[in-house]
Amino acid sequence: MEPVILKPEGETKKLWKLIWGIVFAFGLLPGLVPAVLVPFPASLVFWSYAGVWTIISLLILAWMEPFYRSIEYVIDEDAVGGKRGVFWRRRTTVPYEKITNVDVSQGPLERAFNIGKVHVQTAGAGGQQGAVAELRLVGIRDTEGVKETVMARVKAARSSGPQAAPAPSAAPGEGEGDVLAQILEELRAIRKAVERRER
Repeated sequence: MEPVILKPEGETKKLWKLIWGIVFAFGLLPGLVPAVLVPFPASLVFWSYAGVWTIISLLILAWMEPFYRSIEYVIDEDAVGGKRGVFWRRRTTVPYEKITNVDVSQGPLERAFNIGKVHVQTAGAGGQQGAVAELRLVGIRDTEGVKETVMARVKAARSSGPQAAPAPSAAPGEGEGDVLAQILEELRAIRKAVERRER
């Protein structure tokens, strides 16, 4: 199977900028009332704070673009993987044998931008839907399609994996009734041995 390479949709950056704009505005609110009500020398503290807060916000906005470009997801024949990071790179690989669940989530703002998240979970990642995921694919438009692709590869990996050993069959010439009679005989012998020990 060909590997599927995914990048977050461009709307992801717009969503991040909107969220950061809301955070920036709420960050200015605590000092806004004193700046309006207090005379200029006392309000100088707020304006200094607002200047520093604006510089920090601009740096974060500048960082968003390279961070967005660093994100990449790969669905290949053995595992689902992801990489991201500007200064510190992080790579995550989740083999199909370990995947227990694949969930999709979409918040109200994500729905407005027509994107969502795909959460790839393993046995150790329990909890609410998407609360703890081994790998999160963010900014995905076709979340259901990605989920189905991953789950199809999980099923294919499990079906092509090691098969369970077949149950021992009866000896030639023995029917099902003969095997059951032998099992019953063994159980009676075990019961007699247990009764003797209890005495």
